[in-house]
Amino acid sequence: MILPASKEEGKLIKKRYAVFNFDGSLAELKGFEIKRRGELKLIKAEVFEQFLAGSSLAECYAAGVDLSDSELLGYISEATTMSKGMDEYEGRKSCAITTAKRLAQFLGDERIKDKGLNCTYVIARKPESAPTSERAIPVSIFSAEPAVARAWVRKWCGDVGSAPATAVPDVRDIVDWQYYRERLGSAVQKIITIPAAMQHVANPVPRVKHPDWLHKRVRERDSKSQQLRLDTMFAEQREKQARAKAAAAAAGGGGGGGVGDIEDLLGGGGKAAGNATVARVRRTARDAGAGGADQDEDDGGDGGGDEAAAARRLSSGGEAGPRGARGKQHRQEQEQQQAAAAPRPDRRADYRAWVTWQKQKWRAVRQERKRRKTEAAKRPAAADDEPAALAPTGNVARFFRQQQARAAASHWQLLQLAPTAVPGTFRAWVLVDAALYAVPLRVARTLYVDAATPPDAPESVVLGTPVRVSLPYGRTAQHVYRLSVPEPDWQARHARLALQLLSAGASGVYEGQMPLRLQAALQLGCVATVAPAARGRPLGDGFDLEELQYADTARCGFLEGDGPEGLGPLRYIALVHSADPGRGRGVYALLLPATGRGLLVVVQPSALAAREVTPGALERAWRDGTAVLAPQGHNTQEQVDALARVEWAVDYCADGIEAARALQRAILNYREAQRGPLLVAVQCPGGAERMAADVPLLGEFPVVSVPALAEDSRYPALQWQLRAARRAVHRAAVAGGWLRERAALTRYAHVPLADLGGDPSLAIADALYARCLRASGHALWVRDPALPDPGVEPLPDDDAFLLEDLPSGEVSCPGAYRTVCVHLRLHHLAVAALVKAQELAEMEGASGLEGLGAGAPAFGVLRRLVESWLTDATRNGNPIADRLLHNLYRWVSNPAGRLHDGGLQRALLGLMQRMFLALVADMRRLGAQLVSANFGGVLICTGKRNMSAAVGYVRYLLDTLAKRDLFSWLTLAPSRWWHALLYRDAYNFGGVEAALPEGLWEATERGAGGGGGGEAPDLSSLDAVDPTQIGTPGGPKLSCLWNLREFLPPALQEHLVLLLAEFVYRPWKEAAAAALRGASQGGSQAVADAQQAQDVQIEYLSRELGGSWGDRLMTKVQAFAAKCPPGSSHPECQFPVLAGSHLSEDELGSPALAFVRTACHLLALDAAVTDEVALLRRRLLKLLGVGEFGSAAQFREPCMSFRLPDVICGYCNDCRDLDLCRDPELQAGQRWACAACAQPYDMPAIEARLVKLLGARVREYVLQDLQCVKCKQVATEHLCGSCKQCGGSLTNTIRPDVARKRLVVFRNLAAYHKFDLLQQLADDALGRV
Repeated sequence: MILPASKEEGKLIKKRYAVFNFDGSLAELKGFEIKRRGELKLIKAEVFEQFLAGSSLAECYAAGVDLSDSELLGYISEATTMSKGMDEYEGRKSCAITTAKRLAQFLGDERIKDKGLNCTYVIARKPESAPTSERAIPVSIFSAEPAVARAWVRKWCGDVGSAPATAVPDVRDIVDWQYYRERLGSAVQKIITIPAAMQHVANPVPRVKHPDWLHKRVRERDSKSQQLRLDTMFAEQREKQARAKAAAAAAGGGGGGGVGDIEDLLGGGGKAAGNATVARVRRTARDAGAGGADQDEDDGGDGGGDEAAAARRLSSGGEAGPRGARGKQHRQEQEQQQAAAAPRPDRRADYRAWVTWQKQKWRAVRQERKRRKTEAAKRPAAADDEPAALAPTGNVARFFRQQQARAAASHWQLLQLAPTAVPGTFRAWVLVDAALYAVPLRVARTLYVDAATPPDAPESVVLGTPVRVSLPYGRTAQHVYRLSVPEPDWQARHARLALQLLSAGASGVYEGQMPLRLQAALQLGCVATVAPAARGRPLGDGFDLEELQYADTARCGFLEGDGPEGLGPLRYIALVHSADPGRGRGVYALLLPATGRGLLVVVQPSALAAREVTPGALERAWRDGTAVLAPQGHNTQEQVDALARVEWAVDYCADGIEAARALQRAILNYREAQRGPLLVAVQCPGGAERMAADVPLLGEFPVVSVPALAEDSRYPALQWQLRAARRAVHRAAVAGGWLRERAALTRYAHVPLADLGGDPSLAIADALYARCLRASGHALWVRDPALPDPGVEPLPDDDAFLLEDLPSGEVSCPGAYRTVCVHLRLHHLAVAALVKAQELAEMEGASGLEGLGAGAPAFGVLRRLVESWLTDATRNGNPIADRLLHNLYRWVSNPAGRLHDGGLQRALLGLMQRMFLALVADMRRLGAQLVSANFGGVLICTGKRNMSAAVGYVRYLLDTLAKRDLFSWLTLAPSRWWHALLYRDAYNFGGVEAALPEGLWEATERGAGGGGGGEAPDLSSLDAVDPTQIGTPGGPKLSCLWNLREFLPPALQEHLVLLLAEFVYRPWKEAAAAALRGASQGGSQAVADAQQAQDVQIEYLSRELGGSWGDRLMTKVQAFAAKCPPGSSHPECQFPVLAGSHLSEDELGSPALAFVRTACHLLALDAAVTDEVALLRRRLLKLLGVGEFGSAAQFREPCMSFRLPDVICGYCNDCRDLDLCRDPELQAGQRWACAACAQPYDMPAIEARLVKLLGARVREYVLQDLQCVKCKQVATEHLCGSCKQCGGSLTNTIRPDVARKRLVVFRNLAAYHKFDLLQQLADDALGRV
């Protein structure tokens, strides 16, 4: 008889078996009603009959057969007979119905009208995203003519495979082999591989892998360390009795005797219960150090004194022991007495008797130790006199003590400081010599108290230990004390302690808000050692922070070595999660690199929804994800190859709870299969804490949070499963490289691996700056979470800093520039200003850094830190130091920074502005004409008509600036070139952009370097510009950005753009044509040609504005007036309402008038044709019936400006200023996305900043000063009606209309961008002003 096995653990298959006769024929087959006749045939004809071959189990399972492709196709094809007509199956879906429909297409509708149609089909591989029921292909198609077969197969599958054009498509290219492997493999597992494994037979079909639970079951069954079972003991006794009975029968004696008492069975050959001899044992206390017997080398024990005492107790007499409850102990003592009195058997002659004698002796030793411990506990004095006698002396206890002593003496690599339920206690996950420990770490609250009480006063006892520390913000210290309070006491007695400090004369308390986790990270770093005085303590008892010492990574190392994951002995698993909470959908991806497996769990609440993620599709997505890893610097080729071999499994669950259980089981199986230190990298929208709440097993490992992308949780309406699964496995593929990069950052910052947070650059800068401040004797002003720690006294109001326009150094010169212009990107301005701070301060007349005020000491520490980064980046080529320099200004200006200080930011901005103004002055001195400039770049007009001359001039300008020591750390690089440019501001410009060949600028740099090698490139080809090639690849193109057009009706916007493009392009085209005609006159005519080109442009503009061009514009305006009359309700003729809109309907006027005002305002930017534009404007206004000097004809700025500085992307950490009213990307799609990585900004955080700015505006208006209308002096006295200086009347410094105009911007921003809270507050503020 043959019984199949279930694929699931703990389940049985009922009523399914196969019975064979002794002649090899199949007698009975029960329960194998497999739908596919091919599989049933395979099992009947090929599998079951092979079980009778061979003389052993292994030979039976090995006696398999191989099949050809044609035979296998015959086996796997399915045949279904339609029991009804096709009209009765309307609306249903199945493989048979799809086959019948395709047979109708192939053979004709009349063939499938009646019931009883036989459908034989196979499942095709394509289309890949279609369900199985739609991929059924009739087998008869492969017997048709080649042209017919290829046409229908291409229609059904979209592909005909690799067969020649004159042949029938090869079925092997069409069939979904992965689908059939899974179905056939399932049957093979049930009938062959799982039963073979349960019978101690190796896998006879290696291509069909065992399930995970089977590996666990086989390993537990074959393990030598198994728990004994009671029935096993009785079975062994029964076997002994059976052997004894057989021996007695063979010898001719009787064989009686049943099973005796259980104590006698375990006693190893004792008498039966009925014949037991009762011994009288007297329990006397003896000295532990009394004499004992000599120990032979074969005894195997190590407690000589204990064994001697036990032997003496067993050999002494005593009173009779009680019966009943103490019967078992009484019999054991009797057996021990007999064993001690009996001579020791010879181990070589009778091994079993020797083992029995040894067991009795060991039992006596254990009881003696137990007795001595009990007596010592009753006598504490005696226990104190003999501490060694109470300590365990066995081999196991000594092994654990040695392990703990070795761990305490080694270097600890800190991975995570996880908080616990006890305040001030953390679970420190440390890696010690390839072993992972969770050690309790106690961190006390450390305060710095500034008080007027001297140290010799009695009240100073409450304040703590006197220290010398500099206070934040340049405050003068009186007497500073350091006070350490356990965190539970601090939380329980916080208010009472504050009153005690105040009564003792405290005037300020510093570092009271510092997070304890940050304090521990700053003091320990990423590698620590245990102080010698605390090394004897067990690891489970925990350590205080002061008992651990900082260790240098250069000497100890951190996650370094030849580990398989590039993290030393540490391995990792990656868990990625994305979810759509509104619909209950989600995806979990669990990567287990050590076992080469992965698990994808799809949460789909609907049981009727299609399962889109197949193993084949997931494998392709994984290959795509691992294909991009090789070029990255933190991945070796071996690691990439190992990831490429990972096999993924797919599981579908109805809810998140079921998915969490599946993940929990997978991690448990991994932990049992792979021993060693393990780290979990979790990428989840709620962070690792949110995932640990769903999967509690994560609390048993150190966990590192990977920043999650909000875009991953935005599922599309269709085929969301494939997209989410693809993104999840891609994120899991890069987790290893991300961890290796984090390890490198951790070694540089010297903080625990999990404490870098989502923005490692800020965390590293905070940690290094905090250590430098402490090394210089400064108290820290750590922010937790959003406010600084100023001490008892509040900080000065920082609203002035919020309301003042930050120093941006913007320079703007609107106009028309009809020679070559270039935009130069400005890099490292903050670094250069900080390094050259002393020189910049001396330029203002200050001595050193004294001009920075109270923040000079902290600023000096910051400057020395940045200089060390600069040295490390330039001399050592350290990429992390270079990364910190790139993020310097973002770190100083980021309010989320732990050590953010508005005073430091103001000081740095002031130095940047000085550096910027000095750069602008030098550029002008060298002959450059500035168009616009800010902290991000400089736009200059070279004054050169030819590109070759412009490139040479820019090269000369940059080389000259680089030679000055003040600008040695600045970097200027060209980013865009224009042949002609019409510029108004950063959001309103247009021109003819030039295309500089790629690599040409770098070639000029190498050629100008001299000693570096390389000849200067030939630039003469740049001058041969054909104006007719505008817009072609490699040629010039028209580029523009006109924010003013967005405030015109939609029907007129494109006309304005075309008008301005023609105004820029046509004069440049005439000048270029004139230059080409005069190019053959020689180089001596270059100056004359340039002047002639300028004259040509001016002459052309003057002629066209007063002639045909002006007439065409008059015609257009007349048509606009007729098409878009004032008050029109058509959407194309209405003025749009944007975030920056502020003009009333009367101020806007008619659409045609707004077009004329805007167009003439922009055309007038060209100073060479001011008169012609004025005449054209007069004609246009007259056409509309508007006076030239009337208020309606004057141009008004239609868009207000609101610049939000230092907006930081939460994903790529890009920092930039946003004009919320004029930025085209914010106005067009209303999608606030980072320009660097396209990830959305944190909208609630931006709204919170706007709310804070709105509150500052309101406070500024309410708390404003009164000013004299005559002498303009600010009133210094309260409740006075006139000026004390001149007697003039007093008025507000901020007029109500100005305040309302400022607040209207907030209301418009809130209404346009859907900021509900901001809109409510803005409406309320406007109602009060």
